[in-house]
Amino acid sequence: MEDTETPAYEPLRLERLTLPSGGWVSFNDPEDLTGRDVRKIRKALDADGQGTATNNFYETAMVMLIAAWEIPYAPGLKLPCYDKSNKQESTGSLKARDLRAIERHLSPVLAQLAGGGDTDEDDQTPR
Repeated sequence: MEDTETPAYEPLRLERLTLPSGGWVSFNDPEDLTGRDVRKIRKALDADGQGTATNNFYETAMVMLIAAWEIPYAPGLKLPCYDKSNKQESTGSLKARDLRAIERHLSPVLAQLAGGGDTDEDDQTPR
């Protein structure tokens, strides 16, 4: 007889993040992403060039997942989802330490989305 039990599913979570600058970022629920959203995030890994794939990957994820933020050194900075210029101006205005904190915070969820659920240390998700 075949085993028909569904494996345990660990929901994806993104808690509010306090930034090194003292600001904060809150996120949309990754469980609300659609299959189209997941494919768009994965497609961002196909870019060519030095760092282009990694930048596209994180930028695409930030557009979809950042719901709100308060950046003390950039009051009124548009959320990535409202940066229609496609020049990454909103995230490009972040201090490097804040950008890296957001990327590190997103990495576990993106590893699951990009790799189909694997969270092994040797996965190919950009860091």
